[in-house]
Amino acid sequence: TALGGPAHAIDLIERDGFRLDLGLEAGAGYFLSENTNFGGRIDARSGENTGDAQWGEGYIEPSLGFEMETEGAGSLYGATSVIGALTVGDGDAGGFTRDDGDLDLELLYAGWRSGTLLADSLGEDALDLSAGRQEFHVGDGFLIWDGDFDSAGDAVYWLGPRTAFDFAGVARLDAGALGGQAFYLRGDRDQGHTEPVGVNLDYDAGFGTLGAMYLQVVHTDPAFDAETPREGMQVATVRLNDGRMPGFEDIGLNAQYVKEFGDGDAVEFDADAFYVEPSYTFSWLP
Repeated sequence: TALGGPAHAIDLIERDGFRLDLGLEAGAGYFLSENTNFGGRIDARSGENTGDAQWGEGYIEPSLGFEMETEGAGSLYGATSVIGALTVGDGDAGGFTRDDGDLDLELLYAGWRSGTLLADSLGEDALDLSAGRQEFHVGDGFLIWDGDFDSAGDAVYWLGPRTAFDFAGVARLDAGALGGQAFYLRGDRDQGHTEPVGVNLDYDAGFGTLGAMYLQVVHTDPAFDAETPREGMQVATVRLNDGRMPGFEDIGLNAQYVKEFGDGDAVEFDADAFYVEPSYTFSWLP
């Protein structure tokens, strides 16, 4: 069983185009896994079989965020937060965590929005530049969503409150129906500090959002990728998110196709992946 709450914020200061917010998010859970993995929980760090898994997790994340409007030159914004996390007992059933506690930086980023500066040509807040420890999502998260694996000494693997990348530099363009992002990302140590660079486009077609993305992995930690090095991997993908059939809006469709290609260190990349997810909403039911 788990309990959690969305982040809540209160305005500490709001005057003359400047706003400072204080936020708080927290979560806790208790978990029991019997006959774990049909033979016991294997601790990923020690290799020990600890039997059935019984553990508790909890975290708290206070945050500060600001936004400051300028005279005709857009607005500045940013945020910072820390996460205090604790796992007690055996640790998660997958063996990624054990009796651990951690206090670590989560968010630390700053950015600029164009405001009315480009309103006549592209629209209000059409351009958004940001950099630092921040979240970054693409589509429904099939390829890019979470920048932190919440494992080892991080604790709270199951609740997974950490989502920020170690570093993310993002340039966003929002021109009405068409939008996109150019990005550089660096994942956490449990993902080998993987660094992809790419560009993503989204188009609101009325019946759903069409998307396309290209990225290349430009660096990973050699020790992490010793057996299956990913440096040099290229990925191209097309997708449909929240597709709706005109006249039958209760029928939905999400779908994505991914092609992996390129050459790495003694590795040739050649793989495909896809999913098709139809859905139906019973809109007349409470």
